[in-house]
Amino acid sequence: MKSKKSSSWLELVYGGTIEEGLSTSKEACPGHNDVAAYIDKKLSIARRKEVEGHMASCRECRSEVLELRKILSSC
Repeated sequence: MKSKKSSSWLELVYGGTIEEGLSTSKEACPGHNDVAAYIDKKLSIARRKEVEGHMASCRECRSEVLELRKILSSC
């Protein structure tokens, strides 16, 4: 019996589908200053929502924020 979702070699190596990793947002990834301000909770509510909306569709940005939080929590 075949599973409903088959895994390609790319999914196995990459850890997800290409669509999960690519941003579907029309705006560019937030800059380093916005990421730092997001982590420090210093963005305006509106900008914070924009950054969170972008991260919902951008695996790279989510990974960056998670990695930075991990580093900061170990200090």
